[in-house]
Amino acid sequence: MAVNYIPSIPKLKGRENYDEWSFAVENLLVLDNLVNYIKSEPEANFQANASDDAKTKAKLVLTIDPGLYVHIKETKTSLELWTKLRSMFDDSGFSRKITLLRHLISLRQENCDSMTSYVTQLVETAQRLKNTGFTITEEWVGSLLLAGLPEKFSPMIMAIEHSGLQITTDAIKSKLIDMEVSKNDVDSSGAAFAANNFKKQKFKNGAMSSSRVTVFSEIRHLVLVATKYATGGICDRDLFSASHKCSNAQALFGFTLGESK
Repeated sequence: MAVNYIPSIPKLKGRENYDEWSFAVENLLVLDNLVNYIKSEPEANFQANASDDAKTKAKLVLTIDPGLYVHIKETKTSLELWTKLRSMFDDSGFSRKITLLRHLISLRQENCDSMTSYVTQLVETAQRLKNTGFTITEEWVGSLLLAGLPEKFSPMIMAIEHSGLQITTDAIKSKLIDMEVSKNDVDSSGAAFAANNFKKQKFKNGAMSSSRVTVFSEIRHLVLVATKYATGGICDRDLFSASHKCSNAQALFGFTLGESK
């Protein structure tokens, strides 16, 4: 008997959850071998038939909040329905990029319920920002994960700065979540993390390059500026100016706040 996964799909409510909905629905259709019906360019060997297209459309409708039915009642095919919803709710404009970026650089671990919640929110926001077409590297996301930590994590961050450890989203994410799971206090966990990395990593030319140290300083500066912006202390122009002054962060991460793609 086939498993019905539709109840596990979040109902599409609008722009606020379109990203999650579209990701879940696309994978649902992959399981049912129907995903080509919502692709504008299906696979070369794909052969469509009206029955499967109707089945795909029905699955999509059942994952949509009834309040949105008025917008899709006139659609004839699953691709037409999919395209209609994407045009309505997939916001990848410049304002959306700025909103997500503002949220991303102002996230703080102490304002979250747990380390896992903090990591999840930051990584999820970064993924949403990427989906708008904004260029953001793994190293930049990993650096932001560290920049949003409280001061008590400073020994751990300093150890990373000087260890030569390659900073990626997954590397930092796994370490932070492991620290939460551990029953040790934060300070001892940070010391253990530092010791392990010093054993595993060799110094490059005796120390970390000055450019990376500068980048970390610039990331911290951006976070402070974002906090002031969020509380109304500075205006949009000052926020853009702060990002442009951080030339090392731009060079290393390919990041420019004032750039629209």
